[in-house]
Amino acid sequence: MKYCLLYIIVTFTTFSRTFCSGQTITSEEFTWKLIENSLNSTKNTENFVIAPYEAYRVYKEVYNIADESDESDSKENETDELTTIMPAIRKQQKLLSSNQTHNADLLSSISLTARWSFNFQTRDTHKRIFHQHGKTNQKFWADFLRKDDTFYYTHDEQLNASILELPLNVKEIKLKLILPDQWDALPQLKDYLLENMDEFSELMKKTQRMTLVRVLLPKFHLSYRKDLTDFFEEISSKQVEKYENIYQLSNLEFNERGIGRFERTTVLFWNSYSYLRVSPELFDISHPFLFLITNKDGVQFFGQVVKMQH
Repeated sequence: MKYCLLYIIVTFTTFSRTFCSGQTITSEEFTWKLIENSLNSTKNTENFVIAPYEAYRVYKEVYNIADESDESDSKENETDELTTIMPAIRKQQKLLSSNQTHNADLLSSISLTARWSFNFQTRDTHKRIFHQHGKTNQKFWADFLRKDDTFYYTHDEQLNASILELPLNVKEIKLKLILPDQWDALPQLKDYLLENMDEFSELMKKTQRMTLVRVLLPKFHLSYRKDLTDFFEEISSKQVEKYENIYQLSNLEFNERGIGRFERTTVLFWNSYSYLRVSPELFDISHPFLFLITNKDGVQFFGQVVKMQH
């Protein structure tokens, strides 16, 4: 199978409004429509991760939509390679030939490499049970990280879930975890969020209270491919003509050092709160949950984790 390969590494910029078939949509509106679409279209028994901000960039490219800030670079954007660089976010596009039509499939791959702005001690990693979603309570022994520290944290009574923010050491990127109170309550949480998407988006913008928290986080890896073709056509009210199908492949790996793969290094500090005689809030991620990875530009990743097994 023949294909051509394009490497695209781009800086994050704040997109304002786009115009397509007489419709107006912002980056934020696009993001939450894609999150809503993913919550609706995925099963409660499968892991998934999407990259809304990158999907918006591809959407603009597919429909040749340009903001005022893009006009000066429009000719450059038509070339095979962009020269701007954004660390941490790795993006790659492939044009895959199709045997059925003259049009190729577009595959956009994206991953993140970013260290925690704090540390998870390797010596604290231990085996714990993760309660996987299914018809019964399926238990899986996973490697869990542990950290006692102050983080932005809250418990939301309406969601019946806790929200924790873990900072990463790159460009104000933050991981936000949404953990239901009960091990089997993720479907109910998703139903509530789908009925209150505006409330969900506003909640994710709020700054929570700094709280002493004991975090128990499983090590895991996500790889998920999403077909964006129908979603693009629904948003634009216009058929995708340039490609047969548009796919997004997102990859994330969570471990002691951060998100991504790193060379082994020596950590020179420890859990400074480990020996305090203070009872921390417990954020035990031992059952299905949702997460977002955000920065000042918006939601870079959104996902669901229901199992540790592949």
